[in-house]
Amino acid sequence: MSRPRSLFLASLLLTLGIGIQNAAFAAEVGGTYSANATLANGDTWTTGTTINSGVTVTIPDLATVTYNATANQNHGGAGTLKINQGGTLLFDTKTATDNFVVTGTLSVVNDGTVQFDAGTDLQLSTNGSSFTNNGLILKSQGTDAASNDPAYIYPISQTVGGKFTNNGNITVQAGHLNIAGSQAAGKAASSTGGTFTTSGTGVLSFSGGWSLLRGTSNMSAGGSVELSDEDPAATTGTFFVAMAATTILDMQGDGLIWRDGKLRPNGNVINNQGLLRLQGVGATLSGTSGSFLNSMYGTFRLESGDLTVTTVTLRNEGAMTLSAATAATVVTLSGTGLLENATTGTITLNTGILTTSLAISNDSTMTNAGATLNTNGSFTNSGTFNQTSGTWNLTAAATNTGTGTLNLKGTTVTITGTTLTNNGVAAFIAQDGNVTLQGTGTFLNNGTFNHNYGGSNDNLVLGGTMTFQNQGTFEFWDRGDLQFVASGKFVNNGLLQKTIAGADPSFVYGEAGFVANAGSQVLSRSGTLRMASGGTSNAAALWTANGGNLDIAGTWTGTIAGSSGTASTTRVRITDSGNASVASDLTVGSGGLTLNISGGGVYWDKKDILTGGNTLSNAGLFNIIDTLAGDVKTLRGGGELFNTGTLKLLSGTVTLADNSVLRNQGSISIELGGTGTGGFTGVGTLNNDTGGTLTHVTGNLTFTGADVHLLNKGTYDWISGTITLNTGATWENQGTVIINATSAHNFAGDGTGTLKNAATGTVNWSSAGALNINAGVTFSNDGTVNWNANGVFNIATSATFDNNGTVNWGSSGFLSIASGGTFRNDGVLNLTGNANRSLSGAGTFENNGTFNFAASGANDNLESLTAGGKFTNNGTFNFVGIPDYRIISGYTFTNLGTVNVTATSNSTDAAQFFSNLADGNGAIFDNQGTVEVNGGLFRVTTNVNGSTQFANVALTQNDGAGTLTGGTWVANSTVNANTTFAKIDLAPFGVSSGITTIGQNAVVDLIGSGAELTQLASLTTVAGKFYVSSGKNFNATGSSFTVTSTGTVGGNGTFSDAVVINGSVTPGSGRGTQTGKLTFNAGITFNAGSSITMQLASPTGTVPQDGSVTLSNISSYINGLADLDPTTEHDAIDANGTLTLNPGMTISVVSTGMTFTYGQYFDLFDWTALVGITTQAEVDAIFDLPTLAEGHEWKTDLFLTKGIVYVVPEPSRAVLLLGGMMMLVMRRRRK
Repeated sequence: MSRPRSLFLASLLLTLGIGIQNAAFAAEVGGTYSANATLANGDTWTTGTTINSGVTVTIPDLATVTYNATANQNHGGAGTLKINQGGTLLFDTKTATDNFVVTGTLSVVNDGTVQFDAGTDLQLSTNGSSFTNNGLILKSQGTDAASNDPAYIYPISQTVGGKFTNNGNITVQAGHLNIAGSQAAGKAASSTGGTFTTSGTGVLSFSGGWSLLRGTSNMSAGGSVELSDEDPAATTGTFFVAMAATTILDMQGDGLIWRDGKLRPNGNVINNQGLLRLQGVGATLSGTSGSFLNSMYGTFRLESGDLTVTTVTLRNEGAMTLSAATAATVVTLSGTGLLENATTGTITLNTGILTTSLAISNDSTMTNAGATLNTNGSFTNSGTFNQTSGTWNLTAAATNTGTGTLNLKGTTVTITGTTLTNNGVAAFIAQDGNVTLQGTGTFLNNGTFNHNYGGSNDNLVLGGTMTFQNQGTFEFWDRGDLQFVASGKFVNNGLLQKTIAGADPSFVYGEAGFVANAGSQVLSRSGTLRMASGGTSNAAALWTANGGNLDIAGTWTGTIAGSSGTASTTRVRITDSGNASVASDLTVGSGGLTLNISGGGVYWDKKDILTGGNTLSNAGLFNIIDTLAGDVKTLRGGGELFNTGTLKLLSGTVTLADNSVLRNQGSISIELGGTGTGGFTGVGTLNNDTGGTLTHVTGNLTFTGADVHLLNKGTYDWISGTITLNTGATWENQGTVIINATSAHNFAGDGTGTLKNAATGTVNWSSAGALNINAGVTFSNDGTVNWNANGVFNIATSATFDNNGTVNWGSSGFLSIASGGTFRNDGVLNLTGNANRSLSGAGTFENNGTFNFAASGANDNLESLTAGGKFTNNGTFNFVGIPDYRIISGYTFTNLGTVNVTATSNSTDAAQFFSNLADGNGAIFDNQGTVEVNGGLFRVTTNVNGSTQFANVALTQNDGAGTLTGGTWVANSTVNANTTFAKIDLAPFGVSSGITTIGQNAVVDLIGSGAELTQLASLTTVAGKFYVSSGKNFNATGSSFTVTSTGTVGGNGTFSDAVVINGSVTPGSGRGTQTGKLTFNAGITFNAGSSITMQLASPTGTVPQDGSVTLSNISSYINGLADLDPTTEHDAIDANGTLTLNPGMTISVVSTGMTFTYGQYFDLFDWTALVGITTQAEVDAIFDLPTLAEGHEWKTDLFLTKGIVYVVPEPSRAVLLLGGMMMLVMRRRRK
């Protein structure tokens, strides 16, 4: 066998006969051992070793062998390295690679001392290797040179490594010794006992795989014995792993500190039977299975720091305490695991802050005796939980089960975002001092909550946004109160009741925090239960005043439904609380509030309803009354009182403040009794919506205030009484108003009110009584007014009817407009039917919209009957058919818009403005706009029309000297299929003539052969504009007329008289805007300074482009063409007599956008004879022709003979053009 070199030398000496017996050599002991050997004191060990099977190498008593290798060394074989009692194996390396590696199945057994003097590591690298300590493991120094602390006893990996067993003692005087057990099957580390001593800053820690860790710690001189997350050379995974089905921790003495240890049950149970002290710095208990048990013999003391428990269960059957050094010291338990206080366990929180996110289950007794408990994981109490001091803060669900008891006294419980559930018994036990439940979470009462204390401080206070949810029974015994602060609330799904009147009412008060859900009940059996907190209520919750009064105040949303009596001691009331600390006003919450109280209903006699911009709905009976005269009731906040049931205004005045609204979709009954007065004041609106009915039965309904409105979208049935609008009040209809009683209906006020029928509104007036709009009231109609009554519509001084919608005047009623009053039509007014209508009064009718005058039958007159009255037309006034407009002396009809006449047949009866003889001669028709006759006859009538029936109607545009001074007069016989003529008869000028001059501001446009202005036969002068179009041939009785320098004639018709032009001529229809030919059948003379404007849209024609027409023969080609007679290609003048053109005139030719090319020719003039100009220079001087594109020019050499102008190339381009044409001819010939 091989052996160490020193032993070999001894053998050699023996062979040589040298006797060496019992001699000790200080030598290197590394090598291979095939026989038992005993090492000597002072031996050193720097190389690897093999101890073969059955061989024991011993370090004897009093011997110290020093391992000081400079590199990792393997020590293997199947033998045993044994340190005897008194012997020492000293690890004293100075390098980083200093591992003592145990391989093979080598066993290291220490009955003496194994001393780590630096950072030397002992690695059990094979499953067969082992290290058993029966003596002392001593760590005496930390880092030495490159030999780094900690020192490790550890396996080679998480799955491979030998077994460490401790039956002795371990002492750490300095540095850190970590013992990491193997996780290989059957190789876990274990400690059966011994004393673990630390001092100074020494640390003894345990990690890796263990099956038993038992001992007694002594940390009195400093240092610590602890569970750790050491992971030497990444071989243990930073965990302390339970490798036995029950892995026991049993550290007595000063206990075992759990600081950064990561415990993993590994499917097993870690059983603490000693003292375990949490001083966590990243401590964990984790794994996918298994648990941790603090047994009935164990104590788990939470001192500081944090512990994360993941998946597994931490079960307490012994004593678990929070015993922090100070009240501010925090202990944190976190993770997804469970903390279970089993039947024999007790948890007592003495001092400090315990913050836990673990799920907690208490089946025994748990007491918070003065600490702060923060439960961020679920909490289940099936035993007794006494929250009798300190505070409890919950952020995860907690449950008091059906077997549990939850006692509260003088404490604060904060529930944040979670639920504390009572399925058993919870009590506000007898002790003076409020109990506060606060936070953002829920207290869920499925069992019984007894508020059994009444005293000076007997409030159960719900604070923060905490919710008390009652599924069971909550009962007030005598006078206890329920108070909400901040946003705390009580959700009632069960029964909340007051059964004893007591000395005081029971108040539910504070912030709006009460919720009554479906199936719940609030019941007042005796005394007064005042629900003054506000909150929300479901429609299926029951609110009952049965033996006691049930007062409602505070801020509420939802539906308060139930019943009340009529006696004053058993009502549902909105009234004064009589206590300055408790709300009297009813405030409507953001979700709105519905009252649905049957029986006697709700009684509102005083105090305010504060809507806060929200809606209070009534679905039952709501009574507005004055219990005492002058009781003050105010609807505030800009929201709504919304009635879908029955609302009765029986007496008193409601103040609408902040633009609040009383809205009706049910029934409102104004029952003020005879001439009684009641109503609304302030700033707000009474809205009667679609489907709603407002019945004004009796009394004076008054609206008074800076901005009080009535808005009707439903049905407003006005039976009797007066509507009074004061101080800016408004009455607006968007639905239907029915006025059908024979008495007068008055809109009264102080002169600032407004009455409006909106775009969707309809007023049906069918009674014979008067409808009076009194002074100061404005009736604005944007909808429809159906005036089917025979009564009088009176508009008083300073009153206004303003129509932006439609008025259907189908009755024989009278319209009376007092002086200073106004009827303004900005919409449509349809006057129909067979009945004369009168328009009386000295006020003003102003038409800015459309007035369809379509009366028919024998009685088709509109009659303006009061001198000083005015009808001003700024819009369109349509004579539909042949109705007549009668105006009396002193009445003026002014047209600034359009008067349109459209006859429905060829009847010669006129649509006319007329006055009867009895009316006098002072009526005035003033046309400053347009009169357009599109078929039939229009007449301004005088007494010269062959009847003694008529008086004179003065025409403002008649200067009395034959001049039509202004206005636009259009007769168009081409647009109405029902007629063949369109005729204007201005009788103030004469019967059949009388207009000699069309004045500078007048326009006459005759369109069609049947178009006529009767009095124009005597025309001699045109100073304005005169157009004939579409077949119209104008022929005055004289032989000629003159167009002055300001005058214009035009069109595409014919003038048969000789015409002298000093002004302008614009051929073409549309008053010269379209192209066409204007014909003069007699001579036409253009004097110096006159002008013709002619538009070109397309040429009369174009010469052939095949080369046959060249620059040299183009003039002769065009000259040889037959008479061209253009129509609409461009403007033209056809003079069937002599055409006189003056060299001082101008012919302006303009393009409408056409493109000019070579060979285009334009026949602008035809004449019988041309005089006035004779030379080409004169021709060129009078023409102003359009500018052509570069390379083209106009030729006018045919104008004097033909009236033609044409386009040719400029001379420099003519040769090129001619050459191109010749080539084209040659190519064609070759084909």
